[in-house]
Amino acid sequence: MATVRKYQSHNETILTYRHWQSHQKKDSAIILIHGLASNYTRWSEFIEQTTLDKHWDIIAPDMRGHGDSMARERLSMELWADDLSALLRHAGYKKAVLIGHSLGAHIALHFAHRFPQQTAGLILIDPLSENGFTATMRLVRRLRYLFQFLISIIRLPRAIGLYRRKLPGRDLRKLDEEARQVLASGDVEGFVKRYSSPLPDLVHNSIGNYLQFVMEVLRPLPTLGHCEFPALLLLSGGSSFNQDGTKHSLSHMCPQTQTTVIDANHWLLTEKPAESRQAIESWFQQHFQ
Repeated sequence: MATVRKYQSHNETILTYRHWQSHQKKDSAIILIHGLASNYTRWSEFIEQTTLDKHWDIIAPDMRGHGDSMARERLSMELWADDLSALLRHAGYKKAVLIGHSLGAHIALHFAHRFPQQTAGLILIDPLSENGFTATMRLVRRLRYLFQFLISIIRLPRAIGLYRRKLPGRDLRKLDEEARQVLASGDVEGFVKRYSSPLPDLVHNSIGNYLQFVMEVLRPLPTLGHCEFPALLLLSGGSSFNQDGTKHSLSHMCPQTQTTVIDANHWLLTEKPAESRQAIESWFQQHFQ
């Protein structure tokens, strides 16, 4: 059973994470990093069904600005990476194997770039490389200066303490189950349209934060250079946001990078949870006996 814990990070912000402890104490843990406008419940099904919890402690944070770690402030990859470093120190681990989906994969890469000494391994699920952007993503990137202007306008009234709406919570495990029912009916187009739309996300996230999420995911990915830890690049074969350029640009990021492609659109944890989990567990067996 998960223990809900809080810790103080940069700017004295209090952040929340869930902690599953195994019976085998290690100096490394697994950190599960959710995607854009998401929260820790994105990993609920994975944690319930994985065998990794028998040998590994698992941590699933709500990243700053998301879920129970709500914060309306300037957000960045560097800040999220610093939060994870502080989380590891707080929880008493020297290193982590980071598993991130989409935006979470970007955060994991930035963490490994900033804190290689705290990185035991990386699993990147559908990161968005600018070399592989689809036409839609290239259009969004061209609008980034407009987004920056809107963020400045939105943050102004908050700076003087005007009303902030209360954001309802979101159970992504339930949403994933409903999505698979849609997929089972054969309505793939309806599934993609629903999961691609920002409107449901904006019910549960502030507009200012959401625009910052998008701005950060559009940033170029860091170059790791020489890295001594293993990595797994887990990609959707028919991604709605990324093309083959992602595979080519990231597959050689580390000498020990393994690439696995699964037939899905972009939301592997939703569309193909069993296949994704098996790929992850197989990689762990290969690199962490």
